[in-house]
Amino acid sequence: MTGPAPKGRPPSGKHNVELIKAGFAQCRYIVSDSSEPALCCGAPTDGGSWCEWHRHIVYEPARQRVRDRSAA
Repeated sequence: MTGPAPKGRPPSGKHNVELIKAGFAQCRYIVSDSSEPALCCGAPTDGGSWCEWHRHIVYEPARQRVRDRSAA
């Protein structure tokens, strides 16, 4: 389950960059259909791997573990 969709529009394709050329604070979400070359979103991030838009697609909050008491 992903979080709610972010407000606004997806990042512009003007930021797209090859995966091997993506730098610090550039979104690494793959936007190309082919693997040669793999193109990333490239939009600015807050230091993480994904821009705000793509973080909502790939991030899944941790689930609380439920301990199975019958196994003890």
